[in-house]
Amino acid sequence: MTSGDVSSGADELSGQMRPLVPRWQLFAGFLGFLLLFPTAYPPALDANTVFFWVVLLTGLAALLAYVLRNKTVKVRIRPGERCLLITSEWEPNPGQLVPSRVQMKSDKVIEVERKGKRWEVKRIELQFTSQQDATKAMEMLKRISSGSVLPGG
Repeated sequence: MTSGDVSSGADELSGQMRPLVPRWQLFAGFLGFLLLFPTAYPPALDANTVFFWVVLLTGLAALLAYVLRNKTVKVRIRPGERCLLITSEWEPNPGQLVPSRVQMKSDKVIEVERKGKRWEVKRIELQFTSQQDATKAMEMLKRISSGSVLPGG
């Protein structure tokens, strides 16, 4: 355990995290991602071919945005020094979450908003399997929240 860890294993919670990204940002991100591949450009520059590639790339971006819109990631959450430490199955090093606004969406779902730079994901949804875990997480978030805590709604 490092000096930055404040918690024990008993304080660690398991849940799922879903970024709440506006659909136009998700679509624009996938479209930009698809345009980065050099094979994504038309072989000829006549009007029909360009139109086909524009429709194809736009359709692929829309399909990806639709399919991945509700994708969740399994996470483990524990309190840290003035933040929550979040470890996912994709990233072994914990990320720090400092919430600016917290809202209980249901008895097992918490919406968290954080301050961030432009184009960063600022809102996430934490989903838990039990109401007790969600309540524990809400208490952790209340302790470190720098902004307002809203009741369920």
